Amino acid sequence: MNKDHGFKSLENLKEEIDSRLKLIFDGGCSLSDMDSLLADIRELEERVIVIRYKAMERLSSYEQPRESDEQTEAEAIVLEPELPLNIEEVEMDFNEESESNQISLIDSIEELSREVSVNEDHIERKAPSLAERLESKPINSIMKALSVNQKVGLVNHVFNGNDELFQTTIAAMDSAENHDRAIELMSNSIPNGVDKGSPLLLELKELIERRYQ
Repeated sequence: MNKDHGFKSLENLKEEIDSRLKLIFDGGCSLSDMDSLLADIRELEERVIVIRYKAMERLSSYEQPRESDEQTEAEAIVLEPELPLNIEEVEMDFNEESESNQISLIDSIEELSREVSVNEDHIERKAPSLAERLESKPINSIMKALSVNQKVGLVNHVFNGNDELFQTTIAAMDSAENHDRAIELMSNSIPNGVDKGSPLLLELKELIERRYQ
């Protein structure tokens, strides 16, 4: 619930939302305006949820009167539910509701959102993307798997501009007996002072993993 200002009627909310949307379309909306717009939209959403709830509550409490034995079908009185609701009355009730009830409603919505998020996250973990599958796919050659940018970066920032050292090191890693030997060759070939946690080296280690998995 938006706590940045006093209670606003639905009409006030509509006017302020329309005003800030116009600022966005005109290209003059600040970050502060956007924050206020989001707050008003959330407020409007919560208000509509309560109005919908009250409408459902009124429908569920409506009971069709039983037809007496003496009434004929033509004489049966059919009562219609009292809809639409009086919005002003609902807004007044909404404004006077206790804070605990409002928080309970919001908590329920947030709990449902968290459950949906957890389920979606579980599905995503079970179904890796195409990019993830490609990144874990075995390779036959480290040299061929390196992109042009990776090669340039390794030569300039890891092998101190020594292209020959880069070429011989990668070739030796490609023909190593196993994964551990390839890692050893890489470590022994890197000049002193090079950051062992460099993203380029981490990417190279990933390629070694794929080469010898």
